[in-house]
Amino acid sequence: MSKEVGIHLPFIAPDEIVGESKFRTVQGYIETKLVVKTRKAYRPRVFDSVASATSALDKERRERETLITLGREMGVSDAFITSSEFVVHANPSGHITYSEFQEWFKGGKTLSKVGSNIWNLPDQTLEELDRILQLNIRVWKEQGTSFDIVGSTNNTYSALMELARRLLPLFFSENILIDDHNNVRVIDHRINKPKSGFRSVKDKVRTGSEIVGSLLSSAIIQAIRIKRKVEQ
Repeated sequence: MSKEVGIHLPFIAPDEIVGESKFRTVQGYIETKLVVKTRKAYRPRVFDSVASATSALDKERRERETLITLGREMGVSDAFITSSEFVVHANPSGHITYSEFQEWFKGGKTLSKVGSNIWNLPDQTLEELDRILQLNIRVWKEQGTSFDIVGSTNNTYSALMELARRLLPLFFSENILIDDHNNVRVIDHRINKPKSGFRSVKDKVRTGSEIVGSLLSSAIIQAIRIKRKVEQ
């Protein structure tokens, strides 16, 4: 459910800055066990009315429901697609925007932070990761696009490194998290669709590289699991 308020951010001071992307800061609050994702001041997303902001966040909800529906058919637990709540508010400049609330998986790590330790994850976790990768491939087959499986960081990468991130989401994803119980969580469920509705060459290359990356990452997971069986 979205809420509408007439106050502006910031919220009370967070207990921890959990992460940053190009566009948003993720702030953690211990008492509520929530994170709040807010837009950076120099990367605002503003609307001309509460109704248009609500329409945009309703689109985000529909995208999550799309992933859940497709995921159920593939054995992906609903819990893996992290739920979100939203608040529509005025930003410090007085413009209408919205922020996102999610459960804080304190102690969890995104795949980019898990890194080479991916080899040490339990078989069940690897199986869950593979289902998420297969879900991304299915989104592409049915909608011609992908969900935001890689995400962004506050860092600047060369074109070659950016390509590597998209080709190996298993090691570079900012949007897939392993919690402290080794459960897989998709913490950003936006589906990559161009704002204009027209897919540019850049959009097609990005989607293509992410799908190839999902296939490569799935193959790596299968290789790890086969190796373990051989060594048993």
